Amino acid sequence: MMIDTNIIFPGRGSGVGGGFFRSAPGGAFLRGSARGRRHGHGGFTLLELLLVVAIIGLFAVVALPSLSGILGGSRVSLGIESVNGALSLARQLAVTKNHDIEFRLIEMPDPAVPGSASAIRAVQIVEITEGGAIPAGKVRVFPSGVVIGSPPEMTSLAALPNVPASANDPQVPGIGTSYKYRGFRFRPDGTTNLGFIPELAAASVTNFFLTLYNERTPPDGARPPDNFATIQIEPSTGSFTLHRP
Repeated sequence: MMIDTNIIFPGRGSGVGGGFFRSAPGGAFLRGSARGRRHGHGGFTLLELLLVVAIIGLFAVVALPSLSGILGGSRVSLGIESVNGALSLARQLAVTKNHDIEFRLIEMPDPAVPGSASAIRAVQIVEITEGGAIPAGKVRVFPSGVVIGSPPEMTSLAALPNVPASANDPQVPGIGTSYKYRGFRFRPDGTTNLGFIPELAAASVTNFFLTLYNERTPPDGARPPDNFATIQIEPSTGSFTLHRP
């Protein structure tokens, strides 16, 4: 049986027709159309590249505030973990060691920002012994920019005495004893001395709490910071509760 190839490939060898293959002088197939496809899809034009760059820039401008808020919130979360961990350890050590453990709010400049203002940027716990204060753990420095607010409406514990560190106090990496601190104590039965500190009583403080936030987005009048967290301490039990919007 003979097969008519013109049925399968119309115009084969004739140089005419609308088949899959077209012949050309020298027997070359599709050379012209291949060159046409390469020239038609060789790359982007300058106008297309500028349009892509403009779209990327627009998305960056829209997303930047949200990204900043997420990063600020994560820094505050890390600061809260430091405070919670120090409070838990202070109470535990007071009970197990059967003597007072002091929880300190350390006021100092931001180690990552030379020349920055002093604020409560770290916490530490110390054992109170006859020989003086002995560190019961490392200084827990908050992420850069995170502080415990000092206004009384944000941190009632800011009314505690702000004591300059002495040569007998634990050193803070990078600044030595060039800092101040506010402190209260956990007792061997797990309670605190917050209800018996004269300065707190003089300031009529009956609710004991502290608030962390990012100082780059501080409170504005009655408006709270964009990202913040408050820890409330129950003086008669030594327990504490985290409040976060």
